[in-house]
Amino acid sequence: MVEFNGSKANNIIPKEQVMPYMFRDSNETDLNKLYKGLIRHGSTSTTMQFDLFFSSDGFNWTAYEKNPIIDTSPRIGRWGPTNFMGWDPIRKTYAAHLENCLHQRCSLDRRVIGRVESRDMIHWGVPETIIVPDEKDYPDTEFYSMPAITYEGIYVGLLWNFRTTDTTILPQIVFSRNGIHYNKEFKEPFIRRGDNGDFDSSVVYPNHPIIVGTSILSFYTGVNWRSPEHLLELGDDAAGAVGLAISRQDGFVSVNGAKGSMDFNSLGTAKAGVDTYSQLTTRSFSFSGTQLYLNTKCALRQWGAGPCEVRVEILGPDHQFMQGYGFEESDPITTGGNSHVVSWNESSNLNQFEGKPVKLRFFFKNIKLYSFVFR
Repeated sequence: MVEFNGSKANNIIPKEQVMPYMFRDSNETDLNKLYKGLIRHGSTSTTMQFDLFFSSDGFNWTAYEKNPIIDTSPRIGRWGPTNFMGWDPIRKTYAAHLENCLHQRCSLDRRVIGRVESRDMIHWGVPETIIVPDEKDYPDTEFYSMPAITYEGIYVGLLWNFRTTDTTILPQIVFSRNGIHYNKEFKEPFIRRGDNGDFDSSVVYPNHPIIVGTSILSFYTGVNWRSPEHLLELGDDAAGAVGLAISRQDGFVSVNGAKGSMDFNSLGTAKAGVDTYSQLTTRSFSFSGTQLYLNTKCALRQWGAGPCEVRVEILGPDHQFMQGYGFEESDPITTGGNSHVVSWNESSNLNQFEGKPVKLRFFFKNIKLYSFVFR
């Protein structure tokens, strides 16, 4: 599209075709409107408007004839950093998440996160505040933005934690089953800051995670300053760049087994015992499929954890044991991977349990459990 050094064999996009906000619309049936793009106008001291554009290829855009589709007039201020989620397949609507304060004009005197919906990308409701700092957050915490996706039937968001005293921004993993009430108990940053002097040592601004094969790609903008004072102090050492954080399939959170010890019998031979494992029992559920697959990662063993291991029991809904599917019959899994087949006495066929209520009880040590699935 653009000639550079006498060649168009490049991925340069003309400036007029770059869309600040855009997504591929999985709900759209008109191929000429397959991609939606938006351009924001206004500032924190005036009002804000969004213009909508359509495209068949993501490069050549046509403006909606009745722009703007969003206008915050007459109230002064704009939506804070806005992330258009696109089509929400769970709530069957278009959605956006934003700093719901018209930029620091909240009654709480803190940045908070709001959600706003539209049935057609043209008519939008009033943003509803859904996430606010609470007593479990640091006193200087504000929530600056939240790109969110749907993943395996739930909502996963990367909540931007703005520490106003530390002058840092880091993403926290949050999740929801209804798109409104979010669990934010996992406080550890999903993407850590870089070391002092690195381009991302102060701020990490993540975009929406992208699922590619068995990897989760999180592109982000990293900066080594946040305040104007810090920028002036750094001078020519100020830096910013685009980074990429890569997670494994289902790698948002894990259940981590404790450092498992070994019991020994009178002959000095290692023996298995349930007391040497961490344990986890699921709630009752039913499934379709004939085999159980686990997504796991073994601990590194150098001067730390011992060998990893997972065993699985199948229980009835009232916690009764299923003969032949207990701890002793479970074949141990001793390596990590995202698609381990669970078996009992070398048989993995679970056809007899399909469609019936069961529980799973995991015995595990020196290992991370990310997920399980039946196929």
